[in-house]
Amino acid sequence: MSYFSVPADFKKETIRQYEKLNQAYPDSRVSETYGCITEGNIFGSGRLSGQILDVNLTSLQSYINYSKERNIEFNYSLNPAYIGNKEFTKDGISEIKNFLHRLYQAGVRTITIALPSLMELVQSMDLDFKIRASTICQINTVNKAMYYQSLGIRQMVLDESINRNFHVLEK
Repeated sequence: MSYFSVPADFKKETIRQYEKLNQAYPDSRVSETYGCITEGNIFGSGRLSGQILDVNLTSLQSYINYSKERNIEFNYSLNPAYIGNKEFTKDGISEIKNFLHRLYQAGVRTITIALPSLMELVQSMDLDFKIRASTICQINTVNKAMYYQSLGIRQMVLDESINRNFHVLEK
């Protein structure tokens, strides 16, 4: 079985089309979409702002609920490589935790994160987020993968430079 994670355009019609594809092709499926909000997003994104549609928490929650009804999960992209060291200050930690609670209330259960410090902060919370290491982490060696595994990360989006290098992937 092949599983695909595709960028979210936050349109219900697209989810309906993915559902049709999933029914038509039993050996492969769109298992999730990924993306982030633009309104009230304290982090920014790994994408250029011009590539992202305007999305707030209310529309995100509606999109997640609609997707889950069709057996398609949502993965929130928390991908900036730098957040001004907010994750190391009392006020910043409070702001981040409040934001994460709001995401959780909106239905987010999987988050792709680029910063190890932010991964540890999310893990310290009493929320059952599944965390993935972002491709922005540039995981391209066994040692880097083992580092993220030592942080408790079980899923990693590998660096583009090796994602088709089967010799390296085997290690």
